[in-house]
Amino acid sequence: LNVNAECKSKLEKALPIVQKRYSDALQNLKSILQYEVKKSLLYIPNLGNPIKNTPVLAVKEPSMTSENGYSEQKDTTDADKSEIQKSVPVQSNSLLISSRELRDMNYKCLNFNGRWQEFFGLPAVVFHLAVHGKPGEGKSTFCIQFADYLAKNFGHVVYISGEEGFSKTLRDKVVNNKIDNPYLYFANISSLEQIKSVIENNKFHFIFIDSLDTLKIDAARLRELREHYPQSAFITISQSTKDGKMRGSQEIIHDTDIAVKVEDGIAMTTKNRYHPRGTEFRVFPTAGKPAIKTMDEPRNII
Repeated sequence: LNVNAECKSKLEKALPIVQKRYSDALQNLKSILQYEVKKSLLYIPNLGNPIKNTPVLAVKEPSMTSENGYSEQKDTTDADKSEIQKSVPVQSNSLLISSRELRDMNYKCLNFNGRWQEFFGLPAVVFHLAVHGKPGEGKSTFCIQFADYLAKNFGHVVYISGEEGFSKTLRDKVVNNKIDNPYLYFANISSLEQIKSVIENNKFHFIFIDSLDTLKIDAARLRELREHYPQSAFITISQSTKDGKMRGSQEIIHDTDIAVKVEDGIAMTTKNRYHPRGTEFRVFPTAGKPAIKTMDEPRNII
């Protein structure tokens, strides 16, 4: 009996101390941020502007466990968000920049003028243009005209004539378009390996390939070429299928900056990152007809 009484007395003395420690532990737990931040999905309708009718994530503060065991949450106010943003600064780097930094960035572009600006806009210095069309529709003539314009105004150009070589038909196109340009070169090359061995790196600002089909260059090999000549713009020519699409993989169209279809002597942009698409360019100008025509509704879109 004496032993039991002694134990009871010790427990009664220790109980207030344990309760105090338990209360302190609960308070400490409340002050510790949880690892997981719970989010609830809210939909805010705005019938006046359909662009703003999108789901918005409302972030709530971490869960706190109260003394009764229930979880408590409080919506983050604008003031709280401001404090969060100030307390957690985001450092920009080469792979992460703010919208303000992006707005302040400057990029060099080709200052096209006249009908070429009306057709293409102002492309970046290094761009990729994919031209396609059926045989005899004027795609090679269009590209030779463009090559002459680039060589006269912007830098050295090489036109790889894998389809025609140094043939009479190629010479006739040069003569008929009155091309006499010391900065425009032609190359009789029939494979990707020959391109790498004959065309020096950083020698030509613009590389024309006529055609991808003849040289058996697919999307993957074209990406390989562009990586090999990172400072050169590429203008590639391809054949069209019976239904008017570019022959081969459509990956090339996805990778390109500008896509042009040539049909019956009319070139038309079907994709353009620098200018509205659907603009027509008359390859063989006819008296009384404008060389450039802008379409309200482009046709034959890829």
